[in-house]
Amino acid sequence: MKTRRIVVFLFILALLFSGCSASVSKSENQYAVGTSKGETSLADSQVSDDSSSGRKIIITAEFQVETSDFSNAVQALLDAVTRGGGYVESMQQSGGADADGSGTYVLRIPAAEIDSFANEIDKIGTVIRRTQDSQDITDAYYDVEARLQAKKIQHSRILALMEKAESLSDLLQLEQELAEIQAEIDGLTGKQQQYDKQVDYATVTVRLWQAAVAQNENETFGSQAAKALRDSFAVALTIVKGIGLAIIWLLPYLIAAAVVIFIILFATRKKRRARKAAKASAQRPVPQQPVPPPQQEPENPYRPQ
Repeated sequence: MKTRRIVVFLFILALLFSGCSASVSKSENQYAVGTSKGETSLADSQVSDDSSSGRKIIITAEFQVETSDFSNAVQALLDAVTRGGGYVESMQQSGGADADGSGTYVLRIPAAEIDSFANEIDKIGTVIRRTQDSQDITDAYYDVEARLQAKKIQHSRILALMEKAESLSDLLQLEQELAEIQAEIDGLTGKQQQYDKQVDYATVTVRLWQAAVAQNENETFGSQAAKALRDSFAVALTIVKGIGLAIIWLLPYLIAAAVVIFIILFATRKKRRARKAAKASAQRPVPQQPVPPPQQEPENPYRPQ
């Protein structure tokens, strides 16, 4: 029985090693063909990622845009994303239609539509700055693909061995190896899907803000004073809110400090009273006992005169 287990274990190792070698060789040949096609396609069409080239390119871009109407510009930006087949991954926006309106939008745009989307951005406002980067992950992508294919072959062969297992111990050992390989397959599959998402959809960050509007020279003193008063009240209200929140936050500590101070003052006052009582007792005069008058001897009738 022990010799049979050793033979089965060596047979499994031989199958796994042969599967890995065959899969890696097949993937390397596929990658070499893809690279050759990719060079020809890039030279002819000047594009960063072509589905027939085999190259895997991650595109990231950033636009800094100034506009005169923030609200309309935001709506135009979202409409352009929808028309381009993309979606909003995240956004941070503050203000509104006033001069302080601004926002940062992280968008996912199909890589094939990145140039068309850039033209849409030019219509929204004035592009102050534009940057675009391309990251070639072809080697990493096909390395993950080769490892994934090898693990799938191992998975299939272990399933076949499990059907031929003659003992419970062999079956348990094969199940353990199968679980480990399945976990690796899941991890590699998730990584490959993440690569596909990054390659298919470019990450575009748009920083949008409204240009400062010059103050109207015809604005009257009354309107300026009213605006200054409103601003003053707003600042005062903010300060009051801040103080209130600070007091609420410090309330437990203030209560504890008040209890400690009360105990200290009570003890100090008690000591002062005791000290004053002792001092007053020491200074109080001791009452004198009255001296009785001297008693006269009664006359002796027998004393000679």
